[in-house]
Amino acid sequence: EFCSAVAAVTGGRIIAKKGADGIYCCAEKDGPAIALKMEDGNMAVLPQVLFAALTQLHMLSETEQKALAHFGRVDNLNCQNDKVGERIAVFALKSL
Repeated sequence: EFCSAVAAVTGGRIIAKKGADGIYCCAEKDGPAIALKMEDGNMAVLPQVLFAALTQLHMLSETEQKALAHFGRVDNLNCQNDKVGERIAVFALKSL
């Protein structure tokens, strides 16, 4: 699970927790927090979105990004286990 991997890779500096209906939250100890809500409740894409957000907000070191990179891009496989696509978050955060 992404929650456990983030805590392990960051030595507990960042804690993440998923909730029901497409909710994922994470917080950096003594730092910023992120709350995500997928409007359609899709839980499958949340690790990719949170990984992208953590990366764009520079909350992960380069080493941490590399250790968690496999959560950022996930293969879509058909019933014969052939790769037919991939899930990746495609967005850019903007300052308000």
